[in-house]
Amino acid sequence: MCQDAAAVECLARLLFRIKRAIDSGPEGAAEASRALLSSIALLYPYTDAHKAALRLYVLSLEGNLKPHDEPLNLINAALERGGIPTR
Repeated sequence: MCQDAAAVECLARLLFRIKRAIDSGPEGAAEASRALLSSIALLYPYTDAHKAALRLYVLSLEGNLKPHDEPLNLINAALERGGIPTR
């Protein structure tokens, strides 16, 4: 990321927005939390986890997976193990 000046500029602006929100009080802290979660969602497509999930999805579309290896089955099982209900 450090090789991309535009990406660094965007990150700096985001961090400043979060700082300003936190400094503004309790409502600002909630805004900062939402901004962080939104940022995580924006970054996800550039992660290895996303690349792996896409490869798994393509295998599913090609019909090359067993039912227990289908993406939603794997993801829902992991979420449930993590304590997040899926239904």
